[in-house]
Amino acid sequence: MHSSRCYVCAAELSGFIYACGGFDGTNRHNSVERYSPGRNQWQMVADMTSIRSDAGACGVDGKLYVAGGFSGTECLNTAECFDPPNNQWTLLTPMTCQRSGVTVVAFKHAVYAIGGFNGSVRLDEVEKYYPDRGAWFPVKEMQKGRSNFAAAVIEDRIFVVGGYDGSGTTGHVEYYESEKDEWTEADNLRVGRSAASACTVKGLENIQEFTFYGKEARLMAHSGSLDWQIHYEQHSHAGLASNPKSCSPPEAINPKPLLGHVNRSSKAIGYF
Repeated sequence: MHSSRCYVCAAELSGFIYACGGFDGTNRHNSVERYSPGRNQWQMVADMTSIRSDAGACGVDGKLYVAGGFSGTECLNTAECFDPPNNQWTLLTPMTCQRSGVTVVAFKHAVYAIGGFNGSVRLDEVEKYYPDRGAWFPVKEMQKGRSNFAAAVIEDRIFVVGGYDGSGTTGHVEYYESEKDEWTEADNLRVGRSAASACTVKGLENIQEFTFYGKEARLMAHSGSLDWQIHYEQHSHAGLASNPKSCSPPEAINPKPLLGHVNRSSKAIGYF
């Protein structure tokens, strides 16, 4: 990248990976750059309106949304939207809560801001922003307040994984179903983790080869290694992974066992 970035938020939009804000060890940034896999090249785009690290980002309907974060002096409730064709950021209606270490997820054409830290406590509050209505709306709160956690959408559910709950790193996992406006506890991680990331990989033709424990498959990682071992029923294959962040918050832990949630019908697996 053009700038060193710790506590950066990142999101995919229209085939590009955007890296927004962050902390270089001295200063926090409002600069933004995007990566083109086809060109293997980073390109600077317009700066955000606000300096922020520890924010959340997602892409919804062709636009990039960034919410919350830390300015260096306070936790933020501001949110903004980037329009790639115009290379322009626009401030949005502020969130109802200040949220640093927030996780932002795109779900059903809305921007979900989940959890975070308001300067005093870790939050269980959740809110969603509808771009066509220009407003934030309350969502059922999580069972556990947390910041710096991972999230991914699988089977029309938002899974939140791990994080920091104010007293320590947690392995707690729960998922949200919008039809019920309800959070349900899922199988916890074997080892708690903070400052984690999650993704969903679709189109796995060999999905039936995964070992299932109920509705979940377990994956193991060798700590300190770049080789991830995916355990199948009768054999295993090695793949490559890379550390998504160059530095981590103080409460972060070393890589340990992972949990993947598998959907047989859609041939998708989420990695936490």
